[in-house]
Amino acid sequence: MGKRVSDMEAAGELNLDDLLMVVVGQKNNYKITFGDLCEQVKKQLKIPDVVESINISEKLKIPDGPVIKEAFDNINDLLISAATYTGKPIGMSWAELSAKVKTEDFTGLHIGDYIDIQHTDGEEARVELSGFNTYMNVGDNPVLTAPHLVFTYRDCLKDTYKMNQTNDNTGGTAAAELTTTVNTTIYNKLPADLRAVIKEVRRLENNKGTWAWASRKLWLLQETEVFGRNNWSDGYDGGGIQLPIFAHSYRHIVKGLGKGAAERGSRANWWLASPSSVYATAFCIVSSYGHASSHYASYSFGVAPGFVIC
Repeated sequence: MGKRVSDMEAAGELNLDDLLMVVVGQKNNYKITFGDLCEQVKKQLKIPDVVESINISEKLKIPDGPVIKEAFDNINDLLISAATYTGKPIGMSWAELSAKVKTEDFTGLHIGDYIDIQHTDGEEARVELSGFNTYMNVGDNPVLTAPHLVFTYRDCLKDTYKMNQTNDNTGGTAAAELTTTVNTTIYNKLPADLRAVIKEVRRLENNKGTWAWASRKLWLLQETEVFGRNNWSDGYDGGGIQLPIFAHSYRHIVKGLGKGAAERGSRANWWLASPSSVYATAFCIVSSYGHASSHYASYSFGVAPGFVIC
């Protein structure tokens, strides 16, 4: 309960509910507290409220200083994590991981965590967690509505592949020979327990001057999914969103040929699904230097596919 001003020794003792005066009216009496006075002073001087939020869209609202610091610290932690985090093994089987994901339980999982696999031909590879629910509600028919994880290869497969036998990008992604090879031949080399949990999804593909939906289980990444924007591709790239693993750092963009190659300092050009918008002879690539580029379709470069598990 507040005190009367006359009962205080100094103004510094005032609390918001302390009584300053009573205004006697004809019908009612009005009590004026120290808090009432403060509110009127704030209104007259147009002093904004301090709120525990970083939402500053409301008029006369400013965020609390510690809240701002925490927000910037969170962003800084994200940037540092992207540049330094090399991931940890996901200590469960594909079936166990799938069961966990189905309940949208992502606890204990982080972008960059990985599972080592062995293809049916004996080749070993590391696949990294690259996104949580990245393609949620995307697709023409069926729409992907299930909780899911996106995985990509940490390094390219050890063998290189041509996008097409000739230097031609007519028909773009759908017509490219490598698109079919990835979605069939390479997919069929995945271990059976992984194939059992892979979700076939609808992909909006850049088909050189147009686009179309297609069903894919294993695919080449689009330029926008790696770099977050069009560099050598055009607006028909349907990916649209950069995968979180490639944001803020080139650490996971630069790849070598074969498992562990990048960690050993080996680098390779690797194919993207997007046809070049500049040349009729080329598709987009990630260069061995890490930057976006394009190259003749008949050249042999690395392959680092992506897939979704549910």
